[in-house]
Amino acid sequence: MATFYFFKINSEDLFLSNNEGKLDLNECHKLMVANTATKESQNNAVNGEGFIHPLITRIGSKEVIISNCVVQGSLGYYNQAFFGAQDVTSVRVQQTFYSQARVIFTEDYEVILYFDYSEEISGKAKATALIEKLGFELERIRFNHEKLNSIKEKFNWKAAKLEKIDRTGDSTRMVSYEIDQADEYTSKIDELYNEFGRLSHLSFDFRVDDTNKITIKLYKDNHGFIAI
Repeated sequence: MATFYFFKINSEDLFLSNNEGKLDLNECHKLMVANTATKESQNNAVNGEGFIHPLITRIGSKEVIISNCVVQGSLGYYNQAFFGAQDVTSVRVQQTFYSQARVIFTEDYEVILYFDYSEEISGKAKATALIEKLGFELERIRFNHEKLNSIKEKFNWKAAKLEKIDRTGDSTRMVSYEIDQADEYTSKIDELYNEFGRLSHLSFDFRVDDTNKITIKLYKDNHGFIAI
């Protein structure tokens, strides 16, 4: 289960723009290489935060950079005991680990940060800070009612949740519902309440190629989605 987060780069930072008004991916690539994660020489284990193998390529019609991003996390502290001359001493030690995220920069000042495993999401804040350390000012792109409704109109959605329902003569204030496969993939509840509430959750299928598709779950005021 992958989790994706979306950002927009402040395009007023002129040193990050090329002559065509696009994000200068060559300059971004240099910055990422200069902030490469470090490793242990004997076994290649990561021992420092940074980017790994940034690559300039294309996705569809857009030029992008795709890179791994490694951040340090903490499992908490423990006390480690040591022999002293006449006694035993105890030292508080932090248990750390490294996890990875993946990041995509597009020429249109978009940043997509995503994690392949839910256990790695705890590194989101540090991964975001690592990206901003390159000189970017990131703005979170949130899925409000208007964006969710626009997506709902374009894709074959599976489930939805409405809040703040205001329908004359009806005390319902919140409702969750799914497409009814037995009723030709429609929803009677959606027909009743869609115009009277605000979307706070939406699930839909997204086809990634001719044979495979994933289920995407969007949530109100979040700036990311879960793909299953």
